[in-house]
Amino acid sequence: TDALTGLLNRGAFEKDIAVLLADQSAQPLTLLMLDLDGFKTFNDRQGHPAGDALLGAVARAINAGVRAGDRVYRYGGDEFAVLLPGTAPGVGVEIAQRIRAAIAGLDSTTGVPITVSVGAACHPGDAVTRDGLVAEADAALYRAKESGGDRVAVAGVSRTPSTTTARSSPDDGTGTGAP
Repeated sequence: TDALTGLLNRGAFEKDIAVLLADQSAQPLTLLMLDLDGFKTFNDRQGHPAGDALLGAVARAINAGVRAGDRVYRYGGDEFAVLLPGTAPGVGVEIAQRIRAAIAGLDSTTGVPITVSVGAACHPGDAVTRDGLVAEADAALYRAKESGGDRVAVAGVSRTPSTTTARSSPDDGTGTGAP
């Protein structure tokens, strides 16, 4: 367990993803990789105690956005991972959007908006190995960050990732406009 956030840690992630991928039940497994936007700047300006408090608040927001049976991890630094067993890509994106919106709704008490970029990938459609699944989710995460952050990007979708704001509607990354 991660001492700062109370979440499962990277070691638990490695064990859990191996077990879930070894299960031959052919159930889909969606992986969400999350990275706080501008966390280094926040930490530099507000100080490490404020950064630590923010990480705790983000962990609680992620936990509030997932379902029973989903698993949330502090992957490292300001990065988080969520394993969604038995979850197809469309539902995974809905959960990712719910988490993204919850984090955007956090009050940092500093006036600095708190946002997160999310990359989503699904086994077996996007990758069949642990390394492949993590690489696909990570690549989607970096597309979201490169597109301005506060977005969910989906593995294998090369168009601009989506965000949910007052000016736009939810999008699952497939171009259909459906949440």
